[in-house]
Amino acid sequence: MSIPDRLWRVVKGHYQLAKGKTDQVQARADAYSELTEYLRKTSLPRAPRPPAAPADPAAGSRPHPTYQPPPEISYRPGVRDPMRACYELLGAQPGCTLEALEQAYERRGSQLQPQEHPPGSAARAAVEKEAEALSVAYEKLRDALNPTETRFENLEF
Repeated sequence: MSIPDRLWRVVKGHYQLAKGKTDQVQARADAYSELTEYLRKTSLPRAPRPPAAPADPAAGSRPHPTYQPPPEISYRPGVRDPMRACYELLGAQPGCTLEALEQAYERRGSQLQPQEHPPGSAARAAVEKEAEALSVAYEKLRDALNPTETRFENLEF
């Protein structure tokens, strides 16, 4: 085999690896956009903020120092915790164990059956997108609950 042929095979192999990685990134981006679209459609009731404490001239216009807002209230309007959204998508309780998270993922995944719909239909595409968003949410929560599992996956040699 000549040198140009070898070089062509090397370049072709690197191209295929890069294409595979970009396809994975695109699939993940599509899943995140599907998740954000799902979260936009579902609206959760927000807890009302307590009335602001009267401003103390000595302290400036800062709020009362003893008040701590609950964690579900965001400091910026319209911004919610992304982990909470993942818990909601999986149907798991926030702060659950890894085993409970796996059970919720399996339970929710068993409800989504793309093979029940005809190939190429809009219903099948919607179920497949929801399944992809479900797996992304599960991976995100699994990584947050068990960071040592993915620590070695991120190493490059």
